[in-house]
Amino acid sequence: MIRSPIAVAMLVLATPAAAQMMGPPAAPKAPKNPRFEYRLPTGRYTTNDVREAVRAGRRTGTLTRQEAGGYRREAGVIDSLAERYASDGHVSDSENRELELRSAVLRDQVNNHRMRGSRPK
Repeated sequence: MIRSPIAVAMLVLATPAAAQMMGPPAAPKAPKNPRFEYRLPTGRYTTNDVREAVRAGRRTGTLTRQEAGGYRREAGVIDSLAERYASDGHVSDSENRELELRSAVLRDQVNNHRMRGSRPK
């Protein structure tokens, strides 16, 4: 059996192509940013500090009962949203950022209200 140099060359060149994987290339994995990792129930989004600020505002008289109730309801909304996001066992980075932002805004609202001591008209 005599092999022609062309047939051998074609066989050698075709072998690497056959070894390549078919399909689209895998997307590169984004590095995890530890700042936004979700940790229930002690995540960065936690509303415990908001609830404590509301209690302090009620003790000092800088928040009325109605104002405190509104802030507590908003904290409950954030907690419910966190539970809903975590129900599938995974919270995305954007969901984490939303929870953190909502809790930070609420915390700032409560603290600003306590510092002013009056409700904006």
